[in-house]
Amino acid sequence: MPVPTISAERLASHNALNVSAAELQGLMRHADQATTQACINMAEQIQGTSQEKLFVPDVLKKEA
Repeated sequence: MPVPTISAERLASHNALNVSAAELQGLMRHADQATTQACINMAEQIQGTSQEKLFVPDVLKKEA
């Protein structure tokens, strides 16, 4: 059975919102914090786009 693989960029973008920027930079071994910030920015854009397109019935929406 083949072992599934994941790109570093995908791994970073999926975890960027779950750990601190410093932790993500260490995990990804980025020398430059700007590289880590680019991953965080991508994750924020992906998350916003997905949530805007996702249909959620009113009964399931959280009240503000």
